[in-house]
Amino acid sequence: MHRASFKNFSLCILLLALGLMTAYVLFISIISIRIGLNNPEYDGFWVPIVAGVIAMFCCLWLLFYFSRFIIRKIRQKDFLEI
Repeated sequence: MHRASFKNFSLCILLLALGLMTAYVLFISIISIRIGLNNPEYDGFWVPIVAGVIAMFCCLWLLFYFSRFIIRKIRQKDFLEI
């Protein structure tokens, strides 16, 4: 029977926090894109669209990169565990 260690628990909490922060950035990015699309009569309407798309892709890339790293650490055998 495998006991859950504090390290695995804290890494799962970190993964959950990372997901919540990503959801927040994606929400703000979608709002930014929507503002840009709803105001095409202004000169710089493309700026919030581009900023939202760049923020969305960067945030998703960081989510996948760090979540893969955290999941590897969770699955790694802990030699200090008794």
